[in-house]
Parts: sequence; structure tokens; C-alpha cells
Amino acid sequence: MPKKPRYSLESYLGHVRQKKEEALRALGVAEEKLRVEREKHDRLKGELAALTEERDRRREEYWKGLREGKLTPPEIQGRKNHLEGIESDAREKRMELLAHDRAIARAEKGVEEARGAFQEVSNEVKIHEEKKERWLKELKKEEEKKLQREMEDISSATHERRRRERERGR
Repeated sequence: MPKKPRYSLESYLGHVRQKKEEALRALGVAEEKLRVEREKHDRLKGELAALTEERDRRREEYWKGLREGKLTPPEIQGRKNHLEGIESDAREKRMELLAHDRAIARAEKGVEEARGAFQEVSNEVKIHEEKKERWLKELKKEEEKKLQREMEDISSATHERRRRERERGR
């Protein structure tokens, strides 16, 4: 039995399939990084909201104490210092949140780049798989033509043999 034909670009097709798998893994890593960054962003937002809430509550207590005259000068200074500390923490948290917004933007850009790279190599794989499919169809078509010719040759040979036998028999 003759050796089965081998697609000439099979090794290259294997190579681009491997590149597709690598691009898919890179996309997964980029998406995971984005997910982690978004979770961290949500956590920072929650921390900022808690600081803001605490600052508002402490400020209300401070002003209530001042209006009612319940606070002594050292208590007033202590509460002012505490409020300034909370406000400072909130400012730092807002700065961290803004910096993290940029980190999310970078992660989103990374996901888009990875998605583009994956799409590009995926298209290349698709093109080469379609080429291979057309090649296989051509091969099958040629094999069918060859089989058809063989069947016609056998039929012609059989017909010729019967014709000769009939001529001898006369």
C-alpha cells in the first residue's frame, strides 16, 4: 500500500497552533491580572468609603460637642488632630485609588493587546486549517478520479476479454 501523502505545511500548522495556545494562555493571564486589579480597586473604594463615613461621623460628634459646650480645649485639639489624621488618610486613599485607576487602564490595555494577538494567530490557524482541508478534498477528489479510472480500465478490460471470447467462440 502506498505511503499516505503528508500535508506540506503540517509542521508550520503545528507551530501556529502552538502559538495560538500560547496566546490563549497569555490572554488568560492578562484577564486574571485585570480581575485582580478590579478586585483591589473595589477594596480600595470600600476603604475610602469607610474612612469618609468615619470622618463624617467624627466631624458631626466634634461639632455637636462644640455647640453643646461639652468639650474642653485639650479634647477640642485632640479631636481636631484626629479629624485631620482621618482626612489625611482619606486623601492618601484617594491618591492610591487614582493610581490604581491607571493600573486598571494598563491591565485593560494588556487584555486588549493579548486579545488582538490571540485573534491574529487564531485567524492564521483558521486560514491554514482551511488550506489543509482544501488540500485533503483535492487529494480525495484525485483518489476518486484514480479509482474511477481503474474501474473504467477494469470494465474495459472485462468487456474486451468477453468480446474476444465471443469472437473465438464463433
